[in-house]
Amino acid sequence: MPKDILYYSNKLKFDDILVDIVSGEATYLKIANSKIDSVVNDNSTNGSLFLSKSKKLISEDLPDVSDKSVKSTLKKAAKTIGKLSPKNDYYGIAEGPFNYKGRGKPDAKISGFQIKDVVDVAEQIISELDYKDVKDIAGMVTLEKLKDSLMTNKDVNANSSTAYIKVTAHITTKEGFSYQETAAFSKYSEINIKKFCDNLYYTVSQIKTKGKIKSDTYDLIYKPSSASNLLQEVTAAATMSEIENGSFLKGRLEHKVADENVSIIDSGIAKGMISSSCYDDEGYPTKDNSVIENGILKTYLYNWSEAKKHNTESTGNAGLIESEPNTLIFKHKNPKKSLDSLISEIDKGILVTNTWYTRFDNHSTGDFSTVPRDLAIYIEKGEPKFAISQIKGTQTVGIRVNDNIIRMLKNIESASKSPVQAISWDAEEPALVPDILVKDVKVTTV
Repeated sequence: MPKDILYYSNKLKFDDILVDIVSGEATYLKIANSKIDSVVNDNSTNGSLFLSKSKKLISEDLPDVSDKSVKSTLKKAAKTIGKLSPKNDYYGIAEGPFNYKGRGKPDAKISGFQIKDVVDVAEQIISELDYKDVKDIAGMVTLEKLKDSLMTNKDVNANSSTAYIKVTAHITTKEGFSYQETAAFSKYSEINIKKFCDNLYYTVSQIKTKGKIKSDTYDLIYKPSSASNLLQEVTAAATMSEIENGSFLKGRLEHKVADENVSIIDSGIAKGMISSSCYDDEGYPTKDNSVIENGILKTYLYNWSEAKKHNTESTGNAGLIESEPNTLIFKHKNPKKSLDSLISEIDKGILVTNTWYTRFDNHSTGDFSTVPRDLAIYIEKGEPKFAISQIKGTQTVGIRVNDNIIRMLKNIESASKSPVQAISWDAEEPALVPDILVKDVKVTTV
């Protein structure tokens, strides 16, 4: 199919042509009121086109990949592209051929999952969370099995397959406390629903009362979901598209931007990560890029065109119009054994489980704010004391983190030993992160 679309596109004499077709099967199971609410199974094939002519660029979605629809889309694109302004600093798409290493075949057992297996996972979640003080269980179980085929007129021909499960569970206790966790698995051997549910319940079971705090400086422990939200802002800021727009990492190569024990890797080939791919959006091979190594900013992230413009090599981070990060992996030289060991070190602090509305007040300096939601636990003298509740009847807890992201990176004190594939409200792509302890963070209250 990509070969046919490439043939039709060549007839219209575009300079650069990229065709990407994704086909697959997805099963979505919803849990509501502590029972399975609905199951939807969907088979689909769709695609996208990227085209250039005289440095003028256009991209098109292909929800319908039939010959008639594709030809109609191409004709409209050929007319539209002539009316566009050129992007003078555009230097083309990746020129192949390439050899791809890294991902391999998807896990055979997950690839073999059917609707019954998805139902089994959901039933185990409900069973494992059936504690006497749990009032309600909600969530989602998603199974996706996808095949991707990418071809260009620059001798790129790339194919990959993936299969994975994502689980989300949200519990509300009879005392009115609620908490949500999300996990992702692309290896059958790593699926551990009991451990996932035990961690979820353990967090919410630590507190029995609600209370208020004052605006002040606190030590924060970020659970993996909230940590991924914060840290993915760092790899996004390292992309050349963001550097050219004045991100907080501009001009900081080979400078200290984090604690010396902290390293952050941008990886396209990390094994077991559901977002890994052996090639980027233009078919260039991905790899591990050490963005931050022992606290020092080591590299920016480029697509092919940006690399040509800056006289360097692509890092495997296309985005076609602009560069994009791959999977984030966080590493700490001296991790602690557990979340409890991090909590024991805190004299006055907050356990942040989820965040949303992360926004930059000043993108060039890194000043930002984010809003903790669901459950934030006040910690005093190494012990969880109460769930912070400044506002009644809302999912937010009534506090806001207002700080500087580079200052916070430099104040990362420690981390737990067991990273997980974490997904958050504002960062839907998984990151491999543990619980992270950050000292002296500014928190304001409503």
